Amino acid sequence: MLAVLGWVHVAAGYHPIGDAAARTRVSDDPMINATQLPMAGAWQVVFTIMCLEWVSTYVAPPPKDAPWDVIGWSRIIAKSDDDSWKMAQLREINNGRLAMMAIVGLVAQDMFTGDYVAGIAQPCLGNVVCSGTGAGWDFVNPWPTTPFVMPPLYPQ
Repeated sequence: MLAVLGWVHVAAGYHPIGDAAARTRVSDDPMINATQLPMAGAWQVVFTIMCLEWVSTYVAPPPKDAPWDVIGWSRIIAKSDDDSWKMAQLREINNGRLAMMAIVGLVAQDMFTGDYVAGIAQPCLGNVVCSGTGAGWDFVNPWPTTPFVMPPLYPQ
């Protein structure tokens, strides 16, 4: 879920940490932006993951009956035998699976077409009518022309 949220933020042009770490304006394309990350930033991510793994394995391991409960909130929030709690957990798992498929789709779209939802920062995304600007949606033929021309993979 955080990967999809990060993708949208980068595509919208909001990446203050990337700009500060690279000391220059980085790309709005998330696939190019990932390659522009300095090695120090990548190692910070790896080190943070290592620290979280170490804490949840040795310092404060989760209970044996609930290994997913790293923080220990399941005793405080709800009883695990409650049906509404089980339904809430099932909804959360399904939303996570949907987000995983979404990020795979976003990466595949960017790799195959070069389109990374670049207009997401605009108030009117794509061809939607935008308060009389003239560039409106064509309701008769909303699809692109049939001889599809592949756009350049990473336009400059």
